[in-house]
Amino acid sequence: MSLGTGGPEFHNDRRAVHIGHKIVMAKGAVLRVHIDDPQKLLKQVTGPVDFDFEVHILTGKGLHYSAPIQSSIAGGRDHAITIPFGCPVTLRTAGAHFVVNDASGKPLSAEGMAINVPAGTVPSTIGLAIAGNK
Repeated sequence: MSLGTGGPEFHNDRRAVHIGHKIVMAKGAVLRVHIDDPQKLLKQVTGPVDFDFEVHILTGKGLHYSAPIQSSIAGGRDHAITIPFGCPVTLRTAGAHFVVNDASGKPLSAEGMAINVPAGTVPSTIGLAIAGNK
């Protein structure tokens, strides 16, 4: 995208230039996910991604989006991602070496956790815990 005298320009994959078009994005809310790590099994990271353990959102169309790490301390991590209001998504974790429990202490299902945030609301932080190594 570049700014010219005719307004914002948008180049699509066919190299056509579109000037002055509105791009409408869905309104949504930030979903926060806290990962409790009482055994300190997760490695300390300084960036937004740890490929050994990731938090993803899966859309109804099958698209995966990574929830970047917002903070990381010895006892856990916080991830966040914006999700659209009123569109069901699935929260999943990707980490072949860890057993992950939900807030009730039960193992998180391989299918993940369904989430749907009604318009205008603020979702509660999702709490998960690293229960151990697989």
